[in-house]
Amino acid sequence: MKRVKDIATFDLVAVSSDVTIKEAIDTITHYRIHNIIVKTDGAYGYLSIHKILDAVIDEAGLDRSIRDIRINPLATIGAEASLLDASAMLKQEDSILGVTDATGKLSGVVSCNDIKDATDYDIKELSDMPMKLVVDRNSAVVADENEVLKDHLEALNDSPTECLIATKEGEPSGIITQRDIIRFLSQGRLLDKPIKEFMASPLFSVTCAVSISDALNVMQRKHHRRVVVISPEGVLRGVMTQKGILNIIYTYLSHNAILSNKNLQQILNLEVDKRTHELKQQISDMKDALQRSEEEKLQYQQKAQEALEAINRELELRVEEEIAKNREKEQLLFEQSRHATMGELISMIAHQWRQPLSALTAATSALRIKMEIDGYDETFFTKKFEDIDGYALFMSETIDEFRGFFAPKTSHEPVKLHKMIESAIRIMKSSFTSGDISINQERQTLKEIKVANSELVQVLLNIFKNACDAFSEKSIDYPTIMIRVFEPEAGRVAVSIRDNAGGIPEPIRHKIFDPYFSTKKERNGTGLGLYMSKMIVEKHCKGSLELIEHDNGAEFVISCPVV
Repeated sequence: MKRVKDIATFDLVAVSSDVTIKEAIDTITHYRIHNIIVKTDGAYGYLSIHKILDAVIDEAGLDRSIRDIRINPLATIGAEASLLDASAMLKQEDSILGVTDATGKLSGVVSCNDIKDATDYDIKELSDMPMKLVVDRNSAVVADENEVLKDHLEALNDSPTECLIATKEGEPSGIITQRDIIRFLSQGRLLDKPIKEFMASPLFSVTCAVSISDALNVMQRKHHRRVVVISPEGVLRGVMTQKGILNIIYTYLSHNAILSNKNLQQILNLEVDKRTHELKQQISDMKDALQRSEEEKLQYQQKAQEALEAINRELELRVEEEIAKNREKEQLLFEQSRHATMGELISMIAHQWRQPLSALTAATSALRIKMEIDGYDETFFTKKFEDIDGYALFMSETIDEFRGFFAPKTSHEPVKLHKMIESAIRIMKSSFTSGDISINQERQTLKEIKVANSELVQVLLNIFKNACDAFSEKSIDYPTIMIRVFEPEAGRVAVSIRDNAGGIPEPIRHKIFDPYFSTKKERNGTGLGLYMSKMIVEKHCKGSLELIEHDNGAEFVISCPVV
């Protein structure tokens, strides 16, 4: 028995899905084919003449891409498969299958026409059956040859026979197929003229008394895809198409081995009985399903509910794990930011202690010289001891200030916002002094907020430090930081910190609160200061931190709910 590889076409005609409808029409016309292979997104599909004519009927422009037409996926069959298998698949498809080699690669195509041409029809079952048993008058599209072709285009395209039979005075006179329409479109011909200007004539036909075997042999010799069947009086009886032929072939091939002594009618009866039995079994199964007990339904619902609850529990655990991971990451970032700030503050401590340490050294040197030259002078010594006490007190207060910042306080306590601002200013005093930076304060409210004091001081220090860096980098004349405590709305207290350092460049403003983003990498910037500041204000203080850009500087506004 022949196999698919013996009859398939291996000269593939394929196009990209980017070609236009007109280009697809021209390709089909040039190669005289009925289906065109389309390669799209690494896969193969095919476009039939029927689909193209649908687009023409819908008046889609011929210059549109074939992507706008529904491209059918290409079903495939192995090259070693039998014609029986191919026939069974082609009964369900649009008359074309892809043929794959041993590696699964597409290598060719096989169509209904290939199977028709490869089949021997000189068999008794087909010789004994006249054409009138297998044709249907209602399947043909019929129109008078003087009517306009365009008016019947949709009916022609929807016809299972893929053709239109023209008549003259009631008798068949010509034929137009879907492939003819494609050829006319490729030639640029308009379809708003009478059918007789387009039809193939004279019409090739057979009488309904001719056997199926004789009709198919004629079609095979003449390479026709269909044959028109008429009565002995010349009246149209119907059209035999490749699809109808394929059904006959499939029936013959599938039963010939075991039913060689039975006629085709018996085979068809067996097919009907088989299908009837299958339908009865399906109906019985459906009844059994409908009669399922309420208890089984409840069990099914219970299992579904248990499965859903298990999924929900698993999702909750995953969410909790992700939340815990995010908290660990936030804590790590917070510690990194705090350590970076700690290094800067230690540098500030050293800077603030340098002057009192120098003064202490000078005072003790003066006392030693006085003792050596003039002896003990109570007034002079008392004054110097008071100076020494003052320097020691200043250094002690400095340590207390910094120790308060570094203390790991996480509890939220009521505190006045301006108190934290003063604490941050004292810590930054040496930087402000060395940079000749003026601090202007305006206080419009004394209401308290509830925060972790050291955390909000860290936010203020980050903003102050960024302003100092900007002043230094841009060499600003008369650097100034303006601090204003006010109530932006009922129930909230805010502090505005505004500098005159020229502002933040527009392209990077949206990034300043991102983690690890810094403009100071050459000066050991960590990129965590503003990110952690925003996290502290929003998550720990339940407030907000916003940037407001001005012509000559930047303004950061921290807003928190009052106690």
